[in-house]
Amino acid sequence: MEKNSFSINELKRDLKKMDYHYMAIELTDVCNIGCRFCCNVGGGKRGVLSEDGLQILLNMSKKLDFKGIGFTGGECTLYPYWGKIKQIVREEKIGYSLITNGYWAKDFLATYEILEDLKNNNLNSITVSYDDYHREYVKEQNLKEIIKCTHLLNIPLEIQSVTFTDSNLRWLNKLLEDGYDLRITFFPGYKIGGAQRFDDSKFIRKQSPNSQFCGKNKTLFFDCAGNCYPCCSPSIEKTELKIGNIYKNSFSDIVNTLQKNPILYIIRNYGFDPFLKYCNIIGLKYPDKVINGCEICSFLFSKENYFRFIQYAKKTVEEQINENKWIIEGFDC
Repeated sequence: MEKNSFSINELKRDLKKMDYHYMAIELTDVCNIGCRFCCNVGGGKRGVLSEDGLQILLNMSKKLDFKGIGFTGGECTLYPYWGKIKQIVREEKIGYSLITNGYWAKDFLATYEILEDLKNNNLNSITVSYDDYHREYVKEQNLKEIIKCTHLLNIPLEIQSVTFTDSNLRWLNKLLEDGYDLRITFFPGYKIGGAQRFDDSKFIRKQSPNSQFCGKNKTLFFDCAGNCYPCCSPSIEKTELKIGNIYKNSFSDIVNTLQKNPILYIIRNYGFDPFLKYCNIIGLKYPDKVINGCEICSFLFSKENYFRFIQYAKKTVEEQINENKWIIEGFDC
């Protein structure tokens, strides 16, 4: 038996205890458009998830009974092994969602055929990324075709839009012309990737860094190089919080690291405040206002700062265990 191996039931139990219910898979970081704010800009090209990696992740998602899996990119529809995806999801009865920029929705017939094929191959829902920056490359008409066809095919649709202080949302009027019910989610843009070149005044920083909790930690994220991260935030790859790689670590090792990492344990149960208090002790100045918890997380656990907190987190958890101040199930220091 492999070192630190666990049964599937044990892994299910531990993931449920940590409130992890979803898996996000970056099929490729390649994209066919060039949004100026994109988080992948300047990050280096890793290419595509291998067929072996795809098999590993889909098999594990089935065995561990995740509530849902989602495919993302880059532009995930450019992935060269969609035939393999369709084969596996049909055989294993795996449902999935995907995020796309909608470039492929050129006309009604083409859009309907693509979406009907995806639905026949277990697509549960689709998300389209659209905002001022995607609009420079993808026409509103593409999105209108997707809205119309998902309505006819009864496929749940969400539109995700990244916003900045100077965002112009007049394109929304075009989407509302046909009278369909729409679910639109707005997210503040992060200062990562291409957006690092933006002036600070463009970012919506209204929140205090205090009392912030991780809002995206119900999802395990796997990038197209097989690296695993404890959440699906666009800024997580800019931190030192990677918890393993599917080509180098077993899934039981990844879950064990997720459970036993003292920084992740504190974030999961107590938010970021313990680390902000430690910043005050060591004289590390942190921002007065942040976009959200993701920004304070990427500050605290960046390459520059991570080393400041790992020993502190380990010592803190050890002390709380010894003093019985925290109830810590399955945590060994």
